[in-house]
Amino acid sequence: LIRNHIFKFHKRSKDLSAKGDAEATNDDNDIVYGVLFSINDEHELEKLEREEGVKAGYYEKNVDVIDEETGDETTAITFCAEQAHIPGGYWYEKTLAKSRQDSNLLPYHWYKRQTVQGAIDNGLPDDYIKKLEDFESKYDKKESRRKDEEKYFKSCGRCGCRQYFESHTPGDCTTTSTPRN
Repeated sequence: LIRNHIFKFHKRSKDLSAKGDAEATNDDNDIVYGVLFSINDEHELEKLEREEGVKAGYYEKNVDVIDEETGDETTAITFCAEQAHIPGGYWYEKTLAKSRQDSNLLPYHWYKRQTVQGAIDNGLPDDYIKKLEDFESKYDKKESRRKDEEKYFKSCGRCGCRQYFESHTPGDCTTTSTPRN
């Protein structure tokens, strides 16, 4: 876990949807849960940086990560949203980014689903997963992108269906499930 941060979907992406960010706060009660990976290969790190958008809306930041079970603390790198990509921020207002339509800046259903699925698959706390599920999201009208992103979905970590969009109980999931948001 990372203290003094809160998870938000507020970073404007080039596809005009919101992407995730661990925003710094001054509150020790604000916590972001995640998964810590070890990367020993410089080429793998460069590939991850490209994929995650470092220098294209995100920057690398050193954070203190606490293992909730042991209390052990280590320093790790995370990727945080650049202020120029967060609507309402000072630098955002000084860039051309504000000319894009941000009135409906929400994550796409598939992106939110990837975030929630990752939390479930990695055993993050149920109350944190619920917070992720509670974020509003929107339908991605670009079918090719949506289908490309959805092809990576695993079965739901809770009931095994492939239609996981929101919190549900086993048995609720059918091939006709639709997102609530």
